[in-house]
Amino acid sequence: MTLTGNGQSAENIDDKGTISTLQPDKIYVSQFVVSKMDCPSEERIIQMALERIEPNVVLEFDTPNRMLKVFHSGNLVAIQSRLDSLSLGAKIKATHNLDHDELSQAIASAKEASFKEGTILKWLLVINASMFVVELLVGGHNLRDLLQTR
Repeated sequence: MTLTGNGQSAENIDDKGTISTLQPDKIYVSQFVVSKMDCPSEERIIQMALERIEPNVVLEFDTPNRMLKVFHSGNLVAIQSRLDSLSLGAKIKATHNLDHDELSQAIASAKEASFKEGTILKWLLVINASMFVVELLVGGHNLRDLLQTR
């Protein structure tokens, strides 16, 4: 695969019939194999690296299979450059044009994942607060017994 251009277009040459030229006014999905992505911390590193890319990108992670889908405009060169700078072994597998339904589905999937993560964090906060109250009650009871014996 050869990437050329000023960050606004890229030329893909491969055997799979991948798009030959990316246009900045269209939406694409690029699949990357990220060989060193095996936990959420690498996901977060990738998110931070790509969050300032303009126009914005939507990311979809498949950590067990070490795959990353990036939904983007014609800014593949900038995306590839940022991923390369992370030294996580990101290699592009394919890029293809995206229709409106696939983009809507990707955005819905990202929102659902974010909602699930928020729900989990709220439950953890409730559990943590409950444990704090239990410790406060048990610790306060033991302190009162300790003070009475003196």
